[in-house]
Amino acid sequence: MKKLISIFLGWMALLLPIHAQGIVRIDSIFSEYSTKHGHSLISIAYPSTDNSVFNASMNRQIKGFVDEMLTKSDLDAFQNRHPAGPQEMKTYNDEVCKIIATALGKEWEEDVLKEMDDESEDSYYNGVICEHTLEFNIINDQPRYMCVCVIDYGFFGGVHGFTGIFPMIVRKSDGMFMKDIFREDRLEKLRDLLETNMKKDDFGVLELQNYESDDLKGKKEMAEIIRDYGPFPEPEHAWTDGKKFYIQYQQYEIAPYAYGAPVIIVPMNIIRPYLNDEVRDLLNL
Repeated sequence: MKKLISIFLGWMALLLPIHAQGIVRIDSIFSEYSTKHGHSLISIAYPSTDNSVFNASMNRQIKGFVDEMLTKSDLDAFQNRHPAGPQEMKTYNDEVCKIIATALGKEWEEDVLKEMDDESEDSYYNGVICEHTLEFNIINDQPRYMCVCVIDYGFFGGVHGFTGIFPMIVRKSDGMFMKDIFREDRLEKLRDLLETNMKKDDFGVLELQNYESDDLKGKKEMAEIIRDYGPFPEPEHAWTDGKKFYIQYQQYEIAPYAYGAPVIIVPMNIIRPYLNDEVRDLLNL
């Protein structure tokens, strides 16, 4: 009987904090502004629960990403602005979009158009629109954690733009983004494991995909490209569906720009020894 009571209390201890964290509700926030040579967009799948700690933390961290779009002088003007929720954040994002689009257009007009001497290029340069967009997406929602992906795209002239893809695991108890996922003392070994498998013609036990499209070449061809590309960086950004870990690399990190931002997929039983204790506890490992 005592054993049954202990089991029951153990289950309650797990369920109570889950209940307190609540079901995630998603509000969509969309802000956009354009000038002749500048365009800015902020799109946020805005999560909130019945947990006020989660909401406050999430709001603060979302604002942090938005703030990174601003220059220091612009940010100083907003230093006392602390949006409390989706409605206030929408107003804030509208203002940020206007500032970013205006700044992009002004910089292009002053630094590029005024420097032009070749009239034959007028039509091209006059048609260029520089962009800075920020998207905040929910990609997985579990009782104790959720996974989000922040996509930061910028085109400021040149051949092409750059896309930064930053998936993160969010702890629901306090809404904190868990930025340090892997054990620091085993990070180099994890890098070696990923590099060794990715350079095999069949990737060994790992998989490879592209966040933005599945249009990758065959395994043998991709392995050859990765072998020829250069040194393999240590992993930094990742998310999980509970069965596998999806380790995100950026453009140019392990393959040429044409291959986008590859994702290395690692089975949970392989990645488990490399996760730090905080993440292992969160995932009930």
